[in-house]
Amino acid sequence: EYFTQRDIADIQRIQGIKEVSTQLSGSGLAEYNGKTTILSLTGMEVGVMKLQYASQNLEAGEFLNEGEQNKIMIGNSIAHDTFDADISVGGRIKINGQKFFVSGIFGKQGMGGVSSDSIVLMSSRDFQKLTGQSNISSIYVRVNNVNDAESIATTIQNAINENHGKKDFATATTMTSILKTGQNIIGILQLGLV
Repeated sequence: EYFTQRDIADIQRIQGIKEVSTQLSGSGLAEYNGKTTILSLTGMEVGVMKLQYASQNLEAGEFLNEGEQNKIMIGNSIAHDTFDADISVGGRIKINGQKFFVSGIFGKQGMGGVSSDSIVLMSSRDFQKLTGQSNISSIYVRVNNVNDAESIATTIQNAINENHGKKDFATATTMTSILKTGQNIIGILQLGLV
């Protein structure tokens, strides 16, 4: 199950919200150097992409720029392990019969957190054009006042759960709570090492 346009509309009506954007998920048939495989595809607005993946190092290349078409960013294992030959920046991968140029390759992430090792990232526009789908797997929200983030998160969570008739359909997480847990993890690791 995915989020719906009704969910988006309900979120946009909540007071204190500056901007709403989505992350789309699907899959496609990818072809490179004579080998074909099915890959998971992620589509999102370029501005959100840069924020979402800002902390992840790039092995090579750069992030997508606003308005660019038929360009993708790929995870480390897609670049080095998925096909019979390594893919480098500027390389061309065919997805569903359409050529995409590799703009950037993420550094190896390994386990822990949101790993980008097997990601194929493209703009929302390219994703919809390529797949004809708009499966919304995540929703990103910017608020006017960071102090309202927690209460807005709760309001969003309740509204979406009500739409889907489930208590636990959606979980809203604020960036501040992510940062706090991150610091706790570092603290625990340091204690463990001592």
